[in-house]
Amino acid sequence: LRGDFLEYLRQKQLKNPHIMTDRDLINNILIFFVGAVNTNSASLRACFYYLVKNPYTYAKLVRELQDTDANGLLSETLSFTQGQKLPYLQACIKEALRMYPIVGTPFDRVVPKGGAIPRPRAMAERWLDADEKQVRVMDRTSLLYAVVPSPTLRSLGRAAV
Repeated sequence: LRGDFLEYLRQKQLKNPHIMTDRDLINNILIFFVGAVNTNSASLRACFYYLVKNPYTYAKLVRELQDTDANGLLSETLSFTQGQKLPYLQACIKEALRMYPIVGTPFDRVVPKGGAIPRPRAMAERWLDADEKQVRVMDRTSLLYAVVPSPTLRSLGRAAV
C-alpha cells in the first residue's frame, strides 16, 4: 500500500530535516487543507446558484449548449477542450468565480476617488461585452488566479477552470 502525500512529505523531511522543519511541514498541511477543501463543489454550487437566480442567463447557456450539440460539436460528456470553445459557458464560470471566489482573501474593497462600488450582481455578459484589453485585465486581476503565488501553479489553476 502506497502512502499519501503527507507521508511523502514526512519521509522527505526525515531525510532532510534542515530543509523542511516541523513548522514547515505543518504550514504545508494547512495550505493543503485551506486550498483543497470543498473548492470544486463550492465552485459548481456558485455556478448553479447564479444560473438558477438568473433565468435569462440559464436560458442563454442552454441555448448555447443545444446549438453546439445540434452542430455535432459536443460529445456525450463535455470535454475540457469543448468547454473552452463555449464562450457563454466560460463567461458563466468566470462570473460565478468572480462573485464567489474559491479561496477567501482578507483584501479590502477600496472605492476609487469619485466612484462607488455597485452592489454585487452576477452578469456573465461582462466577460463577453468587454473589449479584448478589458477581458485580459479582468482575467489577470481575478482572485481565482491572484491567490496562487507561483506562475506554474497559476497556470494549473487556469487549466482547471
